[in-house]
Amino acid sequence: MKGELLGEASSRPKLSTSPAPRPNIKIPSGPFKINGTRTAVIPTLGPNDALIMTTLPLYDESRPNDPRTECIILQSVKDKITSMPGFPEPIDAPNPKKYVIKPTKGKGMGMFATADIDVGEIIVVERPLLISMRRLYGGPNNWQHPYEFQRIAVERMEEQDREEFFALHNCKGYTRPHETGISDTNAVAFGGLPGYDADCTAVCKDISRANHSCSPNVDWDWRLESFTFELRACWPILKGEEIFGSYTGLFEPRIERRKFLLERYNFKCVCTSCSSESPRSDVNRMVLKNATKSAWCDGDKTLKDWVNNPSAPDDLIIARCMPMIAIMLEEKLFRPHVWPIWFQRIIKAFCALEDEENARFWAEKAAKLSRTAMRNDAGWEAVAKAPKNTDWWGLRAKARNGYPA
Repeated sequence: MKGELLGEASSRPKLSTSPAPRPNIKIPSGPFKINGTRTAVIPTLGPNDALIMTTLPLYDESRPNDPRTECIILQSVKDKITSMPGFPEPIDAPNPKKYVIKPTKGKGMGMFATADIDVGEIIVVERPLLISMRRLYGGPNNWQHPYEFQRIAVERMEEQDREEFFALHNCKGYTRPHETGISDTNAVAFGGLPGYDADCTAVCKDISRANHSCSPNVDWDWRLESFTFELRACWPILKGEEIFGSYTGLFEPRIERRKFLLERYNFKCVCTSCSSESPRSDVNRMVLKNATKSAWCDGDKTLKDWVNNPSAPDDLIIARCMPMIAIMLEEKLFRPHVWPIWFQRIIKAFCALEDEENARFWAEKAAKLSRTAMRNDAGWEAVAKAPKNTDWWGLRAKARNGYPA
């Protein structure tokens, strides 16, 4: 199969005749555990859980030039963060930098690649200008309106950081204070902080400049250990191409995505998917969404049923996975909650069929995609290096010989 992201691979099983060693590598299963968003539930406040404005990380004389972030958080959250051993880890920013912020037609400013960027490559690592809980509220000792918290937090910033903040776009106009409008326009949501298991948001100097596409070529991720946001490529980006994130759910119909973006961010999406009058993209996304939901619910049941049924076609699982992967390629939608189930299935199937070449190929791609959602390969490199050592190797042949999985 051909594709910019995946290269070429055969979907036909190639059976191995060499004996398999004792299995000791478990093929990854289940969804990724990443810093996704959570339901923004306001937790019950304790007597000391006052909402505060603070600067993190705390000032360190040994690193006086380290960037710091203005935060609107609970006192108890600050205490938990600052007591973490080794906090903060050093900022591990890519060098040389492979992007530039510059004007883009019809979108104000945008982020553009200054060199080719491969899948899984880290593009930006930065401490946010501002972090806050998504729902601001006052406790018994907090009389300020949420808008006032944001105004004071921005006022507390270093002069250069404050200038960078006010240089960001405000799509809300005069419907709310300027600081709140900028935050609502540019904030990136991420999962909770220690002691606060609900959504938080971050406004970043550069990452917030990445414009929207319904087929984004980057994902972002929050790293508490270094108190940084990271931007990673989830699709090959060529020198000169614009770098796009996503501001909305990508599996909703085009009309709903456009409506949300217009109401929330005051722009009409003109990405390739939204600009086409054909219903093909909507159908693709609906098929992928529904099939993926069913596949996650099914787990390995269908795989095991196939392994243990010698009369089932050898390519049954592969033939079901390939159309889903083809949709991901066409729509450029290798999302971390979608692609793993299809790659897990196809790699387990190739291992069960003792097809070493294809098992290696797909495991290498899974390792690369895993790095777009986290800083590691999620265990796929081990599978790619030694598919014969996995727990699924040769299961189909064993079942034929009367040894079901």
